[in-house]
Amino acid sequence: MNKLPKPALILAIAAALSYIGFLEFLHPVFYDPDSYYHIAVSGFIKTYGLRYPFHWAQFSIFKDSFSDKDLLLHILNLPFLHIFRDPVTAGKYALIFQAAVFFIAYAFVIRKYLPDNLAAPFLLLPLASPVFTSYLLQLRPATLANVFTVLSIYFLINRKPGSVFIVALLYSLSHISFPMLVIFAFV
Repeated sequence: MNKLPKPALILAIAAALSYIGFLEFLHPVFYDPDSYYHIAVSGFIKTYGLRYPFHWAQFSIFKDSFSDKDLLLHILNLPFLHIFRDPVTAGKYALIFQAAVFFIAYAFVIRKYLPDNLAAPFLLLPLASPVFTSYLLQLRPATLANVFTVLSIYFLINRKPGSVFIVALLYSLSHISFPMLVIFAFV
């Protein structure tokens, strides 16, 4: 049954994103060094396209055979690099966008299993964990992996093979942990 989200759930998503946005813009820098790497690789894609030189790895096998295991993350960052001149600001907004995707996907699943009056508090509950919040404040593919894990488990439970196929395809472009989807399917 497709129903519109209740105002409480929309407010919970807005509150979660406001909290993440506040924490993200509290400091002018990224919280972790990997975020700089990911926004730089997105910048290379913006400048050179999908096939670009990995010039900082001159004495590595990656110089001639680099494969972007986090491609979807880097592509999702591109619009923000076009909007904002400062790559750190672009990365911060890209991070908030990915957090929004996470919370919307999470809300989509939990409202199928919880009454409406419990869905909003359960949406906010992960933010009580400092570990979860600190990971969400990093521009890393783990956020997308979490989205695809939650959606894949939901679609597997509900026996929607077409949706599982699409999620599996996107998952394989976003994080190296995508083979876990096969394990979930067997379980």
